[in-house]
Amino acid sequence: MFTSTMFASILPEILILVLGMLVLIIEPFWKEEQRRNVGWLTAGGLFAAMLISLFLGQPGAPSTALGGMIRFDWLGFFFKQLFMFAGATTALLLMDNEKVGRRGEAYLLLLASLLGMNLMASASDLIMLYLAIETTSIPLYILAGFMLGDDKSTEAGFKYLLFGTFTSTIMLYGFSLIFGFTGTTDLYRLTEMLRSGSVSPLSAFGILALILASVGLYGVMSYFVVQRTSEIGIRMALGAARSGVVTLVLRSALWQILIGLAFGIPAALFTGHLMTSLLFKVSGYDPLAFSGAILLLALCAAVAGFIPARRAASIDPIRALRME
Repeated sequence: MFTSTMFASILPEILILVLGMLVLIIEPFWKEEQRRNVGWLTAGGLFAAMLISLFLGQPGAPSTALGGMIRFDWLGFFFKQLFMFAGATTALLLMDNEKVGRRGEAYLLLLASLLGMNLMASASDLIMLYLAIETTSIPLYILAGFMLGDDKSTEAGFKYLLFGTFTSTIMLYGFSLIFGFTGTTDLYRLTEMLRSGSVSPLSAFGILALILASVGLYGVMSYFVVQRTSEIGIRMALGAARSGVVTLVLRSALWQILIGLAFGIPAALFTGHLMTSLLFKVSGYDPLAFSGAILLLALCAAVAGFIPARRAASIDPIRALRME
């Protein structure tokens, strides 16, 4: 049921959406020399949205709306006001850019990103948080590469897209692990479960450490391949087989795994013993979990090393030699 509280909780988002529709409708009818005024329209509309929200959309007692997806409280309200003020300021600064200031699409993308920021500020569920982050990010990818005639802008937009896609995938995978451990995506229920001990923070941080270790090893192996591109190209130009190149890279990854385990296993045993002496009723050693973590980490490390190894085997010897 759509109530007044629900309306007040999404009032800033509704106003931003209405402002975006106004920009979309009015801007095409303005002459080229008048289109700089879109910045004034955007900034003025956002300041008006702030005032309307202050008078009509103030929160009372903390509550949830839209099926528990967003939370209506003063903290979220403050950040919404802050984001709208920052968006209005950005629109005013954007007017001075000759290549972008006269294009209504830039202001529309700014409003779309601002809409995602507002939803992010009031999100109370991991699903809404993810959707809000993506709503914020995708327009910013386009804005970063908005000036097609500028090579730096094009490169920045492309790199931002690749980086954002990669981080979004990892974040979504992490959210799926959280749901798998807890059975819920509600942020406040997750907080209660952590406080009550229903979910072990140590297990959560252990999974996070495993993911970070795998990503770190992948980065190290990718750097190793880049640094030895010329050497690999020479080897292949002299007749080295692709399988030999894969073996070369995997051997290096294997050594890193063995060195890491040689230092990590004693350190983990010592840390477990230390935790047993410091914390009440905490077991410092679980053979099954310990062995499983080692095997899983080794498997992740092998996979993380295999991808750069395949990339190294596909290097064109001529291009590799030119990189020197």
